Amino acid sequence: MMSVKNNQAIDYSIKEMVLLELDYAIGSFVLERMRRYLNEEQIKIYLRIPKDWFALAKYLIPDTGDTLMMFEMLAYVCPDDLLTMEYEVVLAYLSGLKAADWQGWCEEAGVDSISALLIQKVQVAQKDLTESYFSIPRMKDAIEKTAAHIEKVYSNPLYQESFWKWLDVFVQRHYLPWRQAQHMVMLSTRGRYEGVEMKGGRASLGKLLTMLPKTNALHYRTSLHAPIMNGDLKLTLWVEPFGLFDSWAVIGDELVISVSEPGELFSYAKDEITEIAERCKALSDPTRLGILRIIRHFDMDISEIAEYFGISRPTVSVHIKKLREAGLVNSIDDGRSTRHIVNMKRMQAMFAEIGDFLEVEPNRLPPKS
Repeated sequence: MMSVKNNQAIDYSIKEMVLLELDYAIGSFVLERMRRYLNEEQIKIYLRIPKDWFALAKYLIPDTGDTLMMFEMLAYVCPDDLLTMEYEVVLAYLSGLKAADWQGWCEEAGVDSISALLIQKVQVAQKDLTESYFSIPRMKDAIEKTAAHIEKVYSNPLYQESFWKWLDVFVQRHYLPWRQAQHMVMLSTRGRYEGVEMKGGRASLGKLLTMLPKTNALHYRTSLHAPIMNGDLKLTLWVEPFGLFDSWAVIGDELVISVSEPGELFSYAKDEITEIAERCKALSDPTRLGILRIIRHFDMDISEIAEYFGISRPTVSVHIKKLREAGLVNSIDDGRSTRHIVNMKRMQAMFAEIGDFLEVEPNRLPPKS
């Protein structure tokens, strides 16, 4: 871990980047996992969006699970000054790219396809990071699929036209009006980092860390310090409207880090953790695990379970009650008795939910030690 030299000045800038907002903006409405974080105002927007827009989304955005990064990758082919411009300017540039533009970039980079070009740009941008996207299998897969999808968009003029029209409907009718309503909050966020011992766009990393919320990536990803201190990456403090309190990305030679305080999204994340933990409590007792094991295929009543484990019927009743409250057991009336069996669908859903939350990839074995 690199120690932070509080007195070493670094260059930084404060920016809004509408293009980088679009991955989260669209993902919030299209991706099921992200939809659970919508607030009341955003839910109203969700309900106003036509169903045919969602139907088209299945074909017009890449199938990358819960990781949408299409616009982050398109940022790699945008001139630096374009990223801070209004949406209409960015749209005009990206929708106006021709086959000749991509061909020229590919020849310059020594690659033979749009997807190879984009992957190369991400690799070059992250070469100085010890924890790059490519070290995370899920992210590596998302990058490759996204690059292939962008190539698909730009290789078919009709597909390209459909994509940008689809995007424009969402942004102009729904996203930009909502974003405008967040203007004062964003202005306040920007104001916190302008001035106050940071004259001329320079400050010490130590000073920035005292001002940034503890959830900021610079606090818990100390491997990001070295590229900034060495001048390999320029630091950009990203002012965005969602409150993406721990988000960061590398675009070209810029390390772009959200400076949002932990707000609604942070609260929703904590609530989700609490809900999952409560459901997991049902599995925290060895007797309950044993009960689930013996009734996984065949039902048993309380007397049979009590005899099997050599414990009292009231004790079994308490365990069954907790398992039933967690949705892990179905109870079936059978004359004068009640029989119990594992709710296998709910059990599978629970473990899938935990795996989804922790981003566990079931088909990938951990590296051998």
